[in-house]
Amino acid sequence: MRTRFLNLALLAALLVGSALAYPRLPDRIPGHFGLDGTPTRWVETSPASWFLLPLIALGLNLLLYAMAALATRDARFVNLPGKERLLALPIERQREVLRRVREGMDALMAPTTLAFCLIQLAIYRSAIGMGGRVEIIAALLLVLLGSTIGTISLLVRTQAELDRQVRLEHEAAMS
Repeated sequence: MRTRFLNLALLAALLVGSALAYPRLPDRIPGHFGLDGTPTRWVETSPASWFLLPLIALGLNLLLYAMAALATRDARFVNLPGKERLLALPIERQREVLRRVREGMDALMAPTTLAFCLIQLAIYRSAIGMGGRVEIIAALLLVLLGSTIGTISLLVRTQAELDRQVRLEHEAAMS
């Protein structure tokens, strides 16, 4: 729940910060950055060019929250190693594993939204002549490392919860 709140706070900061920065933008803003964080293409400043990134972030968040909500309603919709063990558990025990999957999916969204925030900040800072290279490189690292580490953590925690629920079910059946 804390990660969901953090993600929503980051998303709100992205949307509000973008709205507050828009009147201060020059006529042209970076439209693309190279891997070294240097702007490689510039575009005319317009509501579409400035607010596209925050709108993509909002849409992606809505899509991911909807997918997480739908996927974790029924164990048949979750794709993870040992799925047959999950499906063999009673519904109450499946729910505990699915809760862990949902928490993990929620946790993956915050680094992604933070990356969008860093990219938008880099666009702003580059546009007003203050650089932006650090933010772009940080966003790239965050996406690459954050999503990888987050996915591994999600799988490890989910598997641990699945093992725990299988063990509890086995112990309950033995008594």
